[in-house]
Amino acid sequence: MKALIFALATALPQFSTDQNNIAQHIINLCQLRDHSAKSIESLFLKTGIAKRYSVLKDFQSPLEEATLFNKNFLEFVPGTQQRNDIYIKEAPKLALAAAQKAITMWGRPAQEITHIISVSCTGVMAPGIEFILQNELGMRDDVQRLGINFMGCFGAFKGLAIATAIAKENPSTRVLVVCTELCTLHFQISVKPEVLVGNALFADGSAAVIIGCNKLPEENSLWSIEKSGSCALKNSQDKMTWVASNHGLVMTLARDVPKIIETEAPKAISKFLENIDYKNLIWAIHPGGKAIVEAIEHSYNLNKEQTASSWEVLKNYGNMSSATFLFVLDDLLKNKQHNKDTVGIGFGPGLSLEMILLGTN
Repeated sequence: MKALIFALATALPQFSTDQNNIAQHIINLCQLRDHSAKSIESLFLKTGIAKRYSVLKDFQSPLEEATLFNKNFLEFVPGTQQRNDIYIKEAPKLALAAAQKAITMWGRPAQEITHIISVSCTGVMAPGIEFILQNELGMRDDVQRLGINFMGCFGAFKGLAIATAIAKENPSTRVLVVCTELCTLHFQISVKPEVLVGNALFADGSAAVIIGCNKLPEENSLWSIEKSGSCALKNSQDKMTWVASNHGLVMTLARDVPKIIETEAPKAISKFLENIDYKNLIWAIHPGGKAIVEAIEHSYNLNKEQTASSWEVLKNYGNMSSATFLFVLDDLLKNKQHNKDTVGIGFGPGLSLEMILLGTN
């Protein structure tokens, strides 16, 4: 008995800004000049990102009109509570939009959902997003709820794995998984390269899937979930971190992460794929950055068609942490590439590698 993905949908905040405009806003915000300003422009240009979305209008507004990142930023850096208050207000709304779209695609009443899993690492709230969704979607009072928090960029993989286990335990269950991240709330002022990279990559977004077994006649299945896997890469605990500070959550990404991935990840991926011919797979790689996707491409000599959706998502949305992998799957749907077996690859704090194999129906 295999778990199936019945629906998949994404949602974005209303504000979007070109990458070069974000760079200029940060240059003005931090009052950078000459070499420092050119370094920021160069860093942002090299990301391969064209546009990013945010719940904040700040990056498309004059400094005088910005909410968090305004003309007083250097003197009064926004605190963690101020940032988190925006998360509490905005994250559930974005999650609800993604969930509603997924349920509409599924074509069944929300009351038939038996479990809700909310995945997020960019804010703190209790009751959690999963509780709010239960009420806003008009679900039954006995819906089982779970919050998966602070798993970082591979959070969607864990949500899918847990949903699969629940579905296999009882074929009548239907599990809603919603990944919601507001990464732009946590912009940091720092000259450290490992922090600057985060400022150049991260964005906001939400995505939702519905998973279950034993497809009903009126249900459509997009993929079957064949198996999932996980591997903690050795000696990498400090290579990718996400920690609380007095001024929001601070993401650090070491420069040698792509090299570690290129050296260590193929061992785990090849073991996971076993005798499967990887040359015939679509590769849905979490686009944590250009170098990460390139590292996997180089390791397996992949062509651009196999990884096209990862590049499209990076270009059009940036890195939305846990939601990003589901955006890659959504791009596969839009381009009618879900009729091929797909391997999903994600990386997150640890440094941890997560894998999932999706089959066709």
